[in-house]
Amino acid sequence: MEKKYSPFITVLPNITAGVLFLVGGIRFYYRADTVGAIIFILASLIFFLLAFVNIGKLRAHKN
Repeated sequence: MEKKYSPFITVLPNITAGVLFLVGGIRFYYRADTVGAIIFILASLIFFLLAFVNIGKLRAHKN
């Protein structure tokens, strides 16, 4: 018996975290903290990548 998960359970937290890290990165960039900006922007890209991988898995699992 397989568990059925809503797509929002796996995708929405990753997208939310990605947006928050991107906003944090922009904030640190304008405060002249370049290292903080690079870290936050890389983290946001990782979270967005995870979100799109999960979307791909959900689409593949649906078919």
